[in-house]
Amino acid sequence: MTEILRLESSTYPGDDIYQICIYYNDSDMPTVFGSHYVKESMAYLIERYLFGAEERKKEFPYNACEMVCEYFYPELLSTPEIIVAICELSLMHYHSGFEFFMLVSHLAKEGIHLKNLEEFYDYFDATVKAFLENHKVLLDEIDDNVNVMYPKGFPYMLVPNEYVKAYFEAGYSMRQHNHFFISALFKEKMPVEKIISWVETFPLPMFLDDIKHELYGAIDNLSMMPVPLAILQFFMTPSKGCPLLKYCRYSRIDVAEEAICTAKPWEQCKKDVQCPMAIYLTGFDIGKKEFTVNAKI
Repeated sequence: MTEILRLESSTYPGDDIYQICIYYNDSDMPTVFGSHYVKESMAYLIERYLFGAEERKKEFPYNACEMVCEYFYPELLSTPEIIVAICELSLMHYHSGFEFFMLVSHLAKEGIHLKNLEEFYDYFDATVKAFLENHKVLLDEIDDNVNVMYPKGFPYMLVPNEYVKAYFEAGYSMRQHNHFFISALFKEKMPVEKIISWVETFPLPMFLDDIKHELYGAIDNLSMMPVPLAILQFFMTPSKGCPLLKYCRYSRIDVAEEAICTAKPWEQCKKDVQCPMAIYLTGFDIGKKEFTVNAKI
């Protein structure tokens, strides 16, 4: 981070691609501080301070944002809820990692002392409104973009097509109503119930509690949202098999087969009762083609 400060010559806000690289533990290869680090850090802080998760120290990606705060502005470490709020605001920006650095750096340079979430919300009210204006522009483009991702001509695409659009619209609506609804969990007396209410408010299909083996949300909607992402993950790392296997085990879709799902998930296309993955692959006529797994992946 010393290198970053010394070479800080970005034209922010501008048209450059913002990339923050951190050399961790004297590594020769840098790690890029981006949205992944911001999201994982935010999730860890919520789990740690609201749900009693085990404490982590200087672990990437979980403590990444805390380490940035420790370097720039150690005062923030005493208010984890404000770090979460900075994460939430940063994730509204396209270059989330860079934005997190800029926000923390700004607070440090200006000597801004925010004592609680309300003070944070008031201070950054104009910023979040500006970000929402950009989100509205993107929302107006969603229809055409989704129609390309999930063409309406395919019989299996109509439901997820509308589902994805509803997902973005619900998210934008909630963000308009409550600019910082995630960090506001720190003000809730029953945060778990609040999170479950999000599943009902957003068109989220479900989330899985691995410990209790419980599904929350509409199980029948399993084939709507997770599948496109699962297909992407499968094509990126086919040797790991179908990413949906553990979800199918707990669903009403009783077609999961360990041997097929982990080695040749496309074989599900040949079955009369198809899994969510096979429904999509069949929709794109992949069922009639042959595939092999690249062992190098």
